[in-house]
Amino acid sequence: MIESAWQKRIQDSFHGVDKLAMVFNQSIYHLCRLLVPRLTAVGLTLLVCCCASEPMPESKRYEPVPAHEALRSSKSSPETAPALEQQIRTVVHRWSGTPHKMGGIDHKGIDCSGFVQRIYHDLFHIQLPRSTALQVHVGITVDPKKLKVGDLVFFHPPHKIRHVGIYIGRGEFAHASATKGVTISSLCTPYWRDAYWISKRILPGRS
Repeated sequence: MIESAWQKRIQDSFHGVDKLAMVFNQSIYHLCRLLVPRLTAVGLTLLVCCCASEPMPESKRYEPVPAHEALRSSKSSPETAPALEQQIRTVVHRWSGTPHKMGGIDHKGIDCSGFVQRIYHDLFHIQLPRSTALQVHVGITVDPKKLKVGDLVFFHPPHKIRHVGIYIGRGEFAHASATKGVTISSLCTPYWRDAYWISKRILPGRS
């Protein structure tokens, strides 16, 4: 009972900081450092563990964000599939090898949700939430057999934190791996196939 109450307080705190991070366009880690200078490294890790949050109770969940609202700041429309795939792969290549860092948001280190956020912001001028827990509520749900370039793919491996990446075509997705950093993986490998959770489509004109 005590553990459940503690987890709830951590989750509520996390979602509040996450919203502030979106407003001030800062990583959750750095925002926490500014707000709570004496917060320990362990405390920061718990707070910015944006891929690890358990689902919030129905009464406290954020309402799913309609695709048109997420795209209000979009300044460009996706091109044809081959052109878009090449465009995304080129940007991903620039990030290739960047180490994984929980709460990171730049080439010095980045986590999975931060990587997705940066790609969408830099390439499509679309501002996504900072955490996997909130990103999964944006856009429309897509059948995994009908994935298109640019769709977000979410994973929930047993006993591990939630994960997100960007589908780039040919059965592959780009993501910030905890062990390899920014890399490209195949959805067909047993690990990712078994860990698959849900897919979301955010880009306009892709239905």
